[in-house]
Amino acid sequence: MTDASRTPQQTAEFVRDGMFANDNASKGLG
Repeated sequence: MTDASRTPQQTAEFVRDGMFANDNASKGLG
């Protein structure tokens, strides 16, 4: 997986969105 096509801002948003998704999934399971 390469981030060459992403700007640092896009990468940060992608990671942040992934964290929110994981957090929401964990709350749903808990």
